[in-house]
Amino acid sequence: MFEIAKTAGGYASTATTLVSINGSDGSLIADANGDLFGTTKFSLYDSGTVFEIAKTAGGYASAPTTLVSFNVSDGRQPEAGLIADSHGDLFGTTARGGGANGTVGNGTVFEIAKTAGGYASAPTTLVRFNATDGDFPTGSLLADVHGDLFGTTEGGGATGDGIVFEIVKTPTGYASNPTTLVSFNDADGSSPDGGLLADAHGDLFGTTELGGANDDGTVFEIKKTAAGYASTPTTLVSFNSADGASPLSGLIADADGDLFGTTSAGGANNDGTVFEMTNSGFVPAGSAVKPENDGILFWSTDGQAAIWGMDGTNVIAGGTVSPNPGPSWYTVGTGDFNDDGLPDLLWQNANGQAAIWEMNGTSRIGGGAVAPNPGPSWYAVGTGDFNDDGHSDILWQNANGQTAIWEMNGTSRISGGAVNPNPGPSWRAIGTGDFNDDGHSDILWQNTNGQAAIWEMNGTSRIGGGAVNPNPGPSWRAIGTGDFNDDGHSDILWQNANGQTAIWEMNGTSRIGGGAVTPNPGASWFAVGIGDFNGDGHSDILWQNSSWQVAIWEMNGTSRIGGGAVNANPGPSWYAIGLT
Repeated sequence: MFEIAKTAGGYASTATTLVSINGSDGSLIADANGDLFGTTKFSLYDSGTVFEIAKTAGGYASAPTTLVSFNVSDGRQPEAGLIADSHGDLFGTTARGGGANGTVGNGTVFEIAKTAGGYASAPTTLVRFNATDGDFPTGSLLADVHGDLFGTTEGGGATGDGIVFEIVKTPTGYASNPTTLVSFNDADGSSPDGGLLADAHGDLFGTTELGGANDDGTVFEIKKTAAGYASTPTTLVSFNSADGASPLSGLIADADGDLFGTTSAGGANNDGTVFEMTNSGFVPAGSAVKPENDGILFWSTDGQAAIWGMDGTNVIAGGTVSPNPGPSWYTVGTGDFNDDGLPDLLWQNANGQAAIWEMNGTSRIGGGAVAPNPGPSWYAVGTGDFNDDGHSDILWQNANGQTAIWEMNGTSRISGGAVNPNPGPSWRAIGTGDFNDDGHSDILWQNTNGQAAIWEMNGTSRIGGGAVNPNPGPSWRAIGTGDFNDDGHSDILWQNANGQTAIWEMNGTSRIGGGAVTPNPGASWFAVGIGDFNGDGHSDILWQNSSWQVAIWEMNGTSRIGGGAVNANPGPSWYAIGLT
């Protein structure tokens, strides 16, 4: 394992050897502390290891720490690199091992849990491949925003030409069997050795070593659909030896969506190529289709909605939403009801009827009325993902304080119901957030006396939480939730009658930091929303004053680090009501 130091003039011309290891495969990853993690294909018992190289005050430890030694039954020969989730748990594949009754096995997917003292000394085997559902996984895993894992196996599947698989994350862990997304058939590719790459839509891209029109390998795409993924790949390139052959590694993409990769053979000297693909259909994160920065949702008293796409305080896209549903309809907020990665609009009218407009930017592309109509005594508080399925759900409250959750898939209510107990009419549901960082939305409450409470939820079941202390008093109003310190736990934004705001940084129901936000903008400014407008991972504050002017304060914790007035004033009768 080596390091090439960056210098004032570029990079050092010689490498610094950090550690000498026999038989290392796969790429390194680093955690937030700079510690390095990797795999070795071989070890004392020929089964491989997962190791850590600790970062020290003087550089790096000169010897690796072995976290796990595989023993064939729990895996053998991890050839690919690792990935880590937000908790620091490590995930990877072994090309062999995991077989039953003393057999070597067809490979595994494993997890190494991070513990209070470091890491578990034994892997948790998530999947044992059985040839039918895959054989010989040699590529790195990919995780989506829901924690689902994706990968490839070089062999196995319906024709033995390899597969692309998904391992679904469940409320209790992971599915014990992989879902085969694609089974290659040589004509569309064979032997996918490398890992996968996902774009902003969730479409998957990768390579196969063999197969395709000339049996020299392919670059493929698997499109994400409303129901999951396409069952057949789209062949983007069939190599022809002259332009390369046998790509063994995965792809990378630049900010323009161009794809880059290597082939191990072919080219002018048959020694391999480095290639670039333009116009591949790859949609990079941060594109106009799926912005990294939040935008502003407006509603006018005549029923018209508008969306402004933002880059900090600059309006860079957007406009009015068509059609105008009329003055009896008001926009409650946004959510991703069809799980396409794009925000949709939730509406409610005066008789209680709700509707969802599935959106792409300011264009309505689907959706409609939500059935049944709960009636005019129920009002939609907001949206969240209470069952952690990737589809936004609706949180309701009625006049006597009773709340209900409708678990949704698009405009269809698929489950949910009343949330018990009923806290009573003195408690108002403010909104949703994930205070315990478990992937399930929780409910933030405030009482008429100022007291706040958090109910930690799993679906419609309250599983924890309680009162938030201290009670700030009735002059303080809870505005909503955001993650101001970027620790994965939702925080609370407050404002009092004189305009002063405060942020409470939370871990569950415990206040762990935060305080007053300075300066005080004054009583003519109202905090109306929370979002990440500059794309730095820290929530920011959206303001509007009595003259309709909108402003954004870019935040890091309770510190204002930038922002100011937005470079357009929407004018009278336009209310900034939320974020997209």
